[in-house]
Amino acid sequence: MSKVTKTIKLTEATFASVKEVLQKNHFYAQNPEDSLRKCDTEESFDYWKTGTLSKYPNSSLVITRGEDWFSEVRVSDPFFETERTRYIDAKANYLQSIGY
Repeated sequence: MSKVTKTIKLTEATFASVKEVLQKNHFYAQNPEDSLRKCDTEESFDYWKTGTLSKYPNSSLVITRGEDWFSEVRVSDPFFETERTRYIDAKANYLQSIGY
């Protein structure tokens, strides 16, 4: 399957518009703490979107059909990326400190 990528402002994104790009009934949206939110209804997407916009009001979504399921819907925002990187680094440091 060839990859199709679309970038849209998060303020303009809807559950239906993301599903249309992905051609799927559900998807997983990225959180800054290195987790994913399953969006399988309009309500679940709106809950995730509201929380994300409250911290990252100028963010965009990068939606890529044909990408791995955990990377299909990514948030594009410099502050989001900074927080995500900090969280991942802190988690890695902690795991190293306990011997993993």
